[in-house]
Amino acid sequence: MIKVLNVVVDNHIGGIQNRILSIGKDLGKQGIQFIISSPNGDGNFAEIAKENGIKVHQASIGAPKHFCSFKNIIKNALWIIKFPVGVIEIIRIVKHENVDCVHAHGLLALHAVFAAKITMKPLVWHLIGTLYPGSLVKVIRPLFSWSTIIVLPTNKTKKYYLGSQFENYKIKVIFEPVDIRFYQKTQRMIEEKESIRSMYHIPSDSYIVGFIGNISPVKGLEFFLDVAQHLKDRSKTKVCFVIVGKAQKGHEEYLAKLESIIDKFDLKDFVFFPGHCRDAPECRRMYSIMDIFLMTSISEGTPLVILESMAMEIPVIAPDVGGISEQICDGKTGFVVPPKDINSIIQNIQGLLNDPNKREEMGRLGRERVISLFSLERCIRLHMEIYSETIRHEK
Repeated sequence: MIKVLNVVVDNHIGGIQNRILSIGKDLGKQGIQFIISSPNGDGNFAEIAKENGIKVHQASIGAPKHFCSFKNIIKNALWIIKFPVGVIEIIRIVKHENVDCVHAHGLLALHAVFAAKITMKPLVWHLIGTLYPGSLVKVIRPLFSWSTIIVLPTNKTKKYYLGSQFENYKIKVIFEPVDIRFYQKTQRMIEEKESIRSMYHIPSDSYIVGFIGNISPVKGLEFFLDVAQHLKDRSKTKVCFVIVGKAQKGHEEYLAKLESIIDKFDLKDFVFFPGHCRDAPECRRMYSIMDIFLMTSISEGTPLVILESMAMEIPVIAPDVGGISEQICDGKTGFVVPPKDINSIIQNIQGLLNDPNKREEMGRLGRERVISLFSLERCIRLHMEIYSETIRHEK
């Protein structure tokens, strides 16, 4: 049995956490035991992981905050002061569990990086997203040499994290996975469309352009509403917009900003907020009523919602940020547009609304692409390979 300590710096459910939960159970059947270390405080990832039979240790290992307020500056100062404590806690977990490998998830999972170095355990450093300032990445870059292997979610992120000399590192690209058996359109879902729309008071005679995700500034939902406002009177086809998600703690002002835009442009009967998905089945139900999935983020890594949408045979329109252009085959499974380019988004939405055959073809090709490149089974196999290779390399 190979024991892998997965260290995350956010206890909220997100792409990283979902991936760990998705592959952890199956890896256990292959002789690889996942152990998790997550931060104390807000969020329910640790609780959900325990419910899934994964051993969890919570520790003082949160990530620093953006320097956008005096309050966050104070929090970051405390993070620096407490950093050695978090490292010591991870070291204790490594020794107590007698782990074979440490898997650090994210650029700022630095407690795990130092703990692996001190305990001389193999380190898998999983770098995700392109949200960080280039200056921060450069400061941390020298530590990448401590890793046994660096895992990246796309080929495009190699230079972002590792610079022009990325060939000097041992790298493995593992795309984010989706469970294609779970996320698939069924006849029952098609039959239940009307009742689901009725449940959330969404008009039954309109096409739906939808989004699922956290309501935060990085998602650029003001641009989503800008698209809705332009199409409200210009579209010859009846269409409405649906935002599924909630504002996490600290983003309440951003939600209020979106609500003020809705009031200003009288979008109350055109844009719907049905709430957030409490679980995966509810997310699947929301996907099932969407005709087009629209993302307007200003920064992303490899958003799982795009793959879930494609698995559900929904054409996707999304910005060319992070690794999105490696998820979507532009013009075949959806459209990759320049960030904040409202006109391109509107043009592509109108084209899809006017051509049901194009929507259907893009949806079909999207699912085929997910099956070939982004399946959960493929991700599990690649994780098995990196853990086996990492431990073998250290020996």
